[in-house]
Amino acid sequence: MLRLFVNNHSYTTFISVGIDKSYVNLCNSFSCVLSLIPEKTHTPIRSGDIFVVYHGDETIMTGYIDSAVIDQSVKGSTINLEGRDLTQDLLDSTLDSTLAPQISGGFYLDEIAQKLIDNLGIPIKATYDSSQTRPFFKQDEFLTVTLGDTGYNYLEKYAKKAQVYLNTDPKGNINITSAVNAPLISTKLLLDTSSNLTNNILHSTTTYDSKNLFSKYKCHAQQHKLPIYIDKLKNASEYDTEINNITGLSQLKGVRTSRIFNFVADTPMNLATANKRAALQANFSRSNYFQYRCKVVGFTYDGITIWRTNIKVHVLDKLAGVNAILLVSEVHYVLSATEGETTELILVYPDAFTLKAERTEQEQQSQKVGDVYNSTQ
Repeated sequence: MLRLFVNNHSYTTFISVGIDKSYVNLCNSFSCVLSLIPEKTHTPIRSGDIFVVYHGDETIMTGYIDSAVIDQSVKGSTINLEGRDLTQDLLDSTLDSTLAPQISGGFYLDEIAQKLIDNLGIPIKATYDSSQTRPFFKQDEFLTVTLGDTGYNYLEKYAKKAQVYLNTDPKGNINITSAVNAPLISTKLLLDTSSNLTNNILHSTTTYDSKNLFSKYKCHAQQHKLPIYIDKLKNASEYDTEINNITGLSQLKGVRTSRIFNFVADTPMNLATANKRAALQANFSRSNYFQYRCKVVGFTYDGITIWRTNIKVHVLDKLAGVNAILLVSEVHYVLSATEGETTELILVYPDAFTLKAERTEQEQQSQKVGDVYNSTQ
């Protein structure tokens, strides 16, 4: 059962609920309509209150109520609530020099994120996926705060350089993660009316859109080179540096060569990093080329475990020509009076958010014939 916990009260009288989570977005969103029993003095939920959404005993989301709209009539009272994760203050708050993190020497991304979080006074922690390499930066890679940048924009510059993503865990903490080692679940998503398999997909939409595909991705950046004799000095940033203009390159096969995408890096970097940044952009564009969207019954995939982003699942949709292991990039939990609990999933290529493209020419051909990609099942 779904329940909302606010101000030491538990609410289950939902008329409708929507929870949206995305792998590539820092902040997730929540909305609901609750039927209320009138209080003696006031409505017990206000904008700015902390809320927690549970499914059974499992936490789905922790955040702040952004808006509360009370509607009353002779037929009854309802309250419309909208909210976002606790990380929303990183997304909304803009920075100046007084909020800038202070560091000495090399640093990890979660360390500088925690300093910024503490400076803003947000009651959350910065964590990283322990199955991945912990992103580390040298002293000369430290970025000064640009006046007016949001806290998220500042941290995202580091994340892009390290080829990782910033999102939020169910308890509201910021999570630094990568899709490289996304786990494969045993549950399959099936929609094949011509066989005797048990279909669990209620509805699906398969989209191929090449507007964002280019043959070349060119990342333009600057490399700041400190003189050797001051390279290791604590105040090396106070000295003049040599600036080299560099261009990273990544190419996609099978795309018209007349399509070229040039972009400027967010931070200074060397040629190797610029090449990686170009490759990451190319893969991200491919994730927008192919998208599989489907709706399934319930919020769990095995009767116990909640659907979440950054997991791999085998999808078999015969009519759409999809027979592949795909990555869950977005999850939308929906509760309605007509359908009960359903989950809408958006799935993309499993390498869409990683540096190295796993797709091969044989896999590209399998889009047409429906062969299994990256699967032994």
